[in-house]
Amino acid sequence: MRRLILFRHAKALSPEGLADRERPLDPIGVRAVPVMARWLADQGFIPDLALVSPALRTMETWALAAPAFDRTIKAHSEAALYDARVTTILSLVRSVGAEVASLVVVGHNPGLEELAGQLSGLSEASARRRLATGFPPGAIAVLNCPDGKWSDLQPGGAELTHIVTPADLGAR
Repeated sequence: MRRLILFRHAKALSPEGLADRERPLDPIGVRAVPVMARWLADQGFIPDLALVSPALRTMETWALAAPAFDRTIKAHSEAALYDARVTTILSLVRSVGAEVASLVVVGHNPGLEELAGQLSGLSEASARRRLATGFPPGAIAVLNCPDGKWSDLQPGGAELTHIVTPADLGAR
């Protein structure tokens, strides 16, 4: 089984006059990320590779999350992830090598939420309903994907097993 973790950047500031790509995390986001990452590590959801949007808030999210894991996780900044549509994110996931069993994508909405929805066809209805309630900053979706190559991943072909938000873990 392969695992796909979708990690939306944490809450960010929106200072006037600052380009969207340069928006930093706000103090709430800075506090939430380590809690979210520790939850992943405690569940055994440790990625082999991180694909990270080049926006400052996503880079900061990954920088705060990475220390929660017991080993160094290889990370790639992927320019195409910034403000990416679901088709772009899925294409990036499909391009990952078969040696990667667990992948985390650190990016933005609406693309991550839409991807979780499109892939989650093997999920119980309750998981899909939970996703429909929203995917706020700092949220994580965990999907189990069939064995094989990432390039074989198809819409409806994964099981959404977890959706966790900072509020769920008291990290607000």
